[in-house]
Amino acid sequence: QGLRPPNEESELPDSLGAFAYAWHTNASFVRTFPLTFVTFTAGHGVSIYEYSAGSEISLHQMRRVLGTLNRFEAYDNDPQMVLQMHSAEKLRTCMLLDIVVEMRAEGLAQIFYTTVSASTFSEERSQQRALEQPSSASQMVLFRLKSLEGFGPVLRFDPVNHPGEMDILSIRAYCRLPVPPVPHSLS
Repeated sequence: QGLRPPNEESELPDSLGAFAYAWHTNASFVRTFPLTFVTFTAGHGVSIYEYSAGSEISLHQMRRVLGTLNRFEAYDNDPQMVLQMHSAEKLRTCMLLDIVVEMRAEGLAQIFYTTVSASTFSEERSQQRALEQPSSASQMVLFRLKSLEGFGPVLRFDPVNHPGEMDILSIRAYCRLPVPPVPHSLS
């Protein structure tokens, strides 16, 4: 776990911290490094936020279908779920955030995020994903968000871009790359 040389018997140390610092400072070699951040952690790890069926959540232009835990109805083209994150400190010190949504819907999903210095939502701080046709099986939707300064404590999830029903089974947030500490020699 971490960034190790291909030869496991090598005595070279784990270089994840050095690579993360270089990425944070936008070093030129980082842009061409042949590695994806998903390799930094095994599996999903421990979530820093979790919404599951029945959880309390702030809804706009949508409502929970009566008698259900995970079925929602959008009554406009811009339904929104405002997610108040539980781990504000962990978000403030995170540079790469994965949001994993398990849902049944079709259309276009979008996630908006805030940063340490930008507390309002904007298209520049958002990502969209096309959703497959609904079926009996749910789909996993991954949003990988990058902020060199860290994230704010609130996300906004727009599950679809049209009126209609959808199932939202879970939403989880994982910090994939914490802000590296500044070496003492640089502070």
